[in-house]
Amino acid sequence: MRKSILFSLVLGMAAVVSATVALAAEPAAAPAGVKVTIKGTNYNVASTLAKDATADAKPELAAVNALKVAEATGEDGKAIDALKGKTVHYIASKAGEALQTGADNAGKNVTVKGTLFVDANAVLVESFEAAAGGDEWDELDVNSLSGQQVL
Repeated sequence: MRKSILFSLVLGMAAVVSATVALAAEPAAAPAGVKVTIKGTNYNVASTLAKDATADAKPELAAVNALKVAEATGEDGKAIDALKGKTVHYIASKAGEALQTGADNAGKNVTVKGTLFVDANAVLVESFEAAAGGDEWDELDVNSLSGQQVL
């Protein structure tokens, strides 16, 4: 009788332990994102925050960009003031590829539309527009046969 009670007790404890492990092993639900429009400056993280420390980093890792938020609005048009001045990182996507890495859009003011994962400070880019940047030179028409600009 004692053996059967002991066996039942051990079996019950094993069931509780396996149920606890099974529940703990379930993946957490993916966080819900919020549709947003964010305006800010796209910047190179490594050269802005730790230029000297990243000199020997792999070039593809040193070329990662992020977004310094100037203003953000939700899908409902309301401002998301908590993001102002914060850095938001990009989640890898084809639509945001030109923002995520490289120098083409680094340092430019951009408007990003996408899904913001607030707790992670990360945005999945659906589309973006970069402000015209580059040099401030005026383009002169070429009206000569030599192909030279005439001032």
